[in-house]
Amino acid sequence: MQKLILLVKLNLLSILLLAQNVGIGTSFPNTKLHIQDSSGFSPNLLKLQGSNAFISFYDNANTYKAHVWDAGNQLQVVNALNFISLAPGFNPLLIAKSNGKVGFSDFTAA
Repeated sequence: MQKLILLVKLNLLSILLLAQNVGIGTSFPNTKLHIQDSSGFSPNLLKLQGSNAFISFYDNANTYKAHVWDAGNQLQVVNALNFISLAPGFNPLLIAKSNGKVGFSDFTAA
């Protein structure tokens, strides 16, 4: 009986130590945070609520890269490089720099 208890404890410990993905609505998360709505009725999978709610992005060295912020009636996207790029399929279509210059389909124009 003691061997069985030890085996269960070791098994639970290995699961806790090896499990690094978190799933909400899924038993098998395949990313660090995997949110799945299996009902098909809810378009809102993530909700941030607060007077100044925002999402920040950092690299692996904990260096600030960007944030997305709801500033009242406008959505602001800010990054450390002082420009914003809309790039569907990784092809820049619009580049807006902090100096007011804007480029369309040409990264060097802005």
